[in-house]
Formats: sequence, C-alpha cells, structure tokens
Amino acid sequence: MTVRSKYESPFIFIDTDRSKYWIRRLFPLLQVHQRLFLITITCGIIGLLIQVSVPLVLRQAIDTSLDEHTGKLSNYVLLLLIMAAIAFGFRYTYRYLIFKT
Repeated sequence: MTVRSKYESPFIFIDTDRSKYWIRRLFPLLQVHQRLFLITITCGIIGLLIQVSVPLVLRQAIDTSLDEHTGKLSNYVLLLLIMAAIAFGFRYTYRYLIFKT
C-alpha cells in the first residue's frame, strides 16, 4: 500500500557535505528565501532594539518627571505604550515570518 504525499517535493536541498559549517550548508535554502529571510531578521532586530530601549525611557521618565519635576509622566506612559505596540507588531511579524520560511 502506498501513500501519496499532499506536498510537493522540495526543489532545493541542504548541502550534504558535513565538512562545511552549518550556515554554509543552509546557504542554498537561504538563497531561495533571501528577501523573506532579510525582512524577518530586520523585524526581529527592530523589535529587540525597541524592547532594549524601554529601560532608557523609564530612566528618563523617572529623572525628569519625578526627580526634577520638569516633565509630565503621562507623556512617558504614552510613549511606552506606543513603543510596546510597535515592538509587538515587529515581534509578531518576526515570529510569523520565521515559521513561514
């Protein structure tokens, strides 16, 4: 009894030469999905940069709003909410595309 696959067979394969590093072996796959891969990596890096910058914004909010009483805390809260929404968008896109490639 034979079972037919629902999926097409791949037209690009991972290089079987084990003397190469892993990234060199995956290079044929990356070439086919180069544009999608670059968009995915860019979204991941931008999302990470936004996430890493949150403590800097918090520090600035504490310094100006609470210590010096020169700024409004609500502006920083709004900025953090906007940053969270943008970071969510980039990280969601990253996660979606990484599993699509």
